[in-house]
Amino acid sequence: MIHSKGKSLLWLGVLTSLLAPLAFQATPAVADGWVIECVDCSKLLSNMTDRSLRLDASGWHAETVDSEGDVGQYTSLAVVNGNPAISYLDYTNTDLKYVRASNPNGSSWGAPVTVDSAGWVGQYTSLEVVNGNPAISYLDNGNCDLNYVRANDANGSSWGAPVTVDSTGDVGFFTSLTAVNGNPGISYCDLTNYDLKFARATHATGSSWGTPVTVDSGGVGAVGKYTSLAVVNGNPAVSYYDETNGDLKYAYYTTEP
Repeated sequence: MIHSKGKSLLWLGVLTSLLAPLAFQATPAVADGWVIECVDCSKLLSNMTDRSLRLDASGWHAETVDSEGDVGQYTSLAVVNGNPAISYLDYTNTDLKYVRASNPNGSSWGAPVTVDSAGWVGQYTSLEVVNGNPAISYLDNGNCDLNYVRANDANGSSWGAPVTVDSTGDVGFFTSLTAVNGNPGISYCDLTNYDLKFARATHATGSSWGTPVTVDSGGVGAVGKYTSLAVVNGNPAVSYYDETNGDLKYAYYTTEP
């Protein structure tokens, strides 16, 4: 069960029945500097994840990385200091965890590290290297906040204190993290207002953050689920799901943030 600020989010566990695509598509509210385009309209796209797998190969080899309890939900994979690394939820202990391979191909792995254990944390993780060290954006489910945490070293053997990036309403769902103009940036869903939001740090390590921006406002249905953030031609861009219309959408910033 997801705990909410003053209200229940039990509706999140209920499957939504989407009607036939509407002929009329309402014009969304757009933040200054952002342009929104519908990439594939009148389709249902869901259950997409951010950076589940980075590299393709012929021939596959599977490794059990962590088997202590019920682990491995909400994974995100990145290359950290030359070796693969994964952020994920330890559901048994409701903790955010991180593990890095001992070699470049990932055939052996180091011991998992508990990054955050303050309550129910670790859903919707997104792992990225920020200013040389691994960093993770994720949902603090106990408070319904967007959190960010960065390692103290290049391998991720120890981690700093988590930072709350956004705590206004029920936020921090479907996060995606990347470096934007040298500082970490995060796209995510605001489920209180059904909006797609973007936040960027004011410091290269992510120790302080600017005011979050609403990129797309959903109205009666959520936009901003299943977000993926990247830098395109020097500016941030986000792909995401428009639940109201059942569309895949793309938003890009037109000036430097």
